[in-house]
Amino acid sequence: MAVTIRASEDGLAKVDEARKKRGWTAKALAWCEAAKVSQATLKRFRERHRIQREAFITICAALDIEDWEEIAEFSSQADINSAQDNSDTTRRPEEERAAKDPKYNFDNSNIGSAICDSNIYGDHIGTQYNTYNQQADSLEFNVFKDIQPGSNLTTGDITVNLNDDPKKRAAQAQNLLATEIITNISNLDARLGFVETSLAPDLVKEHLQITRDKVAPSFNSQANLGYDRLMFQQAVPALRQALNSRPLKLEAGSTMIPILIDGDIDPQPVQAFYARLTDVQDVAESLLNTLSEAASSKRLTKPEIAKYYQDRLDLDIQRLQNRSMLTHLSGLITLNHLDSDPAFLKMQLANLQYLEPKDVFDREIIMQSLTERSLEAEQLLIRRAKLLGDGEELLAQALQAYEEINEMLNIKSTDTWGQVVGKAISLRQLGRTTEALAAFDKYGDMFVETFPTARDYAKTAQQLTMQIEELGITGGVYIYELVEDGSAQKAGVPIGAIVIDYGGHSIQNMDDLVSALKKVPSGEPVFIIYLEMDQSLSFKQQMKKVIGGTLGAVFMPI
Repeated sequence: MAVTIRASEDGLAKVDEARKKRGWTAKALAWCEAAKVSQATLKRFRERHRIQREAFITICAALDIEDWEEIAEFSSQADINSAQDNSDTTRRPEEERAAKDPKYNFDNSNIGSAICDSNIYGDHIGTQYNTYNQQADSLEFNVFKDIQPGSNLTTGDITVNLNDDPKKRAAQAQNLLATEIITNISNLDARLGFVETSLAPDLVKEHLQITRDKVAPSFNSQANLGYDRLMFQQAVPALRQALNSRPLKLEAGSTMIPILIDGDIDPQPVQAFYARLTDVQDVAESLLNTLSEAASSKRLTKPEIAKYYQDRLDLDIQRLQNRSMLTHLSGLITLNHLDSDPAFLKMQLANLQYLEPKDVFDREIIMQSLTERSLEAEQLLIRRAKLLGDGEELLAQALQAYEEINEMLNIKSTDTWGQVVGKAISLRQLGRTTEALAAFDKYGDMFVETFPTARDYAKTAQQLTMQIEELGITGGVYIYELVEDGSAQKAGVPIGAIVIDYGGHSIQNMDDLVSALKKVPSGEPVFIIYLEMDQSLSFKQQMKKVIGGTLGAVFMPI
């Protein structure tokens, strides 16, 4: 019989002390990797739920805790003996049944043995750390929530009476688990349908593409990428809401396992099913995170980045299908193990749309499917590892590009005034505000002897940089000199003004100003709108009427 153990309160305190010495958080992926367990198993360990003896020992060993028995909680000497000696020579009821009829002879020990724990690769491809919440932390559903010690366990019409003898309790637990497993299989099937519907090929996109091919073929590529991003943004909340409407119930297994053990029923198939169910939830979260990253990525307009996210999305969908199929097969084996009524199961499974097979007792088909899906899982794991490498390569390319841009924006003593100002503005546009402020300051120091107003310009540019979001603009042009009796001077426009509109044309840079001057008829009165910084270093918007044509002012970008 499989032995399960849980940590004592004192033991968990020792574990936390050892963990902190290593610098690991309670959810550290490095801990999972060292212990060779999933994050779901680690979470059950931290919450003092029973887990398999082997996993308990490796979790402790990963922290260099050799005496794992000091961490465990034993309620009796029998528990200690059982944990120390995991031998069991007594033939269990299911073994007796398998000996009488080969069709019941499922080899539970091989279920999923070909599949590595994919959690060790991390679900955020292209980064080194996994920050996902594992084991459906976002799901609040728990059929056994708020159970008090000594009370009965009930779901639907089925009750496990904790005052009954162990055999009777175990039989009740079998019925309850069978109901939960059927519900989970039904929800797995529905969730696959939600994914297919939410991420199906978009006919609207196809029609738009045909139209763009005729009207503006050169715009087609960028338009497609922008549309993809919009679709990703809409798909994330819709798919999450759909999945949450058919939640996976993850807690019943750990609650019922001690009851099965007390009734001398092997809990391993049940544990295997709920472990797989947790894997499905993890992969579903990976899919949603891929969609979220794609929706928020500012680099999705680059074809290679768009392809990378599409590849990730396709892989996550296939992984979800594969893990759902494996969980379904594990559920069929578990239902057989729990002595479920064949006629009832056949009726319950008949409406499945995506999961096969539907016959719980067809051992040959189940084992063949299990082998095929396990091999498929191995191939998906290989693909995922390759995609991880692709993501790291794209990240390296992005870092290289960043380093090149960083070098280009580094201000040199040989730079002209135009180069320094251009680099400062670029830093501001990249969101590197502190560096932009320093760059404008360097401009004032470097060119004060050449341009007497250089420090005034630097001061104004720094204040504009800090307030630009509040002002709702991206830039403007700065007046650093006025011609005597020119149109601007006559209208009362001062030196230091930042022009943001001329004749109804928005001015964000020098090109905008040149274009506006050409469009406005010469000799006709027009309005010029500008920002003027007061003594409190705040900007006030001003508007003056000037005569169109030459303004009689010297400008520079800001």
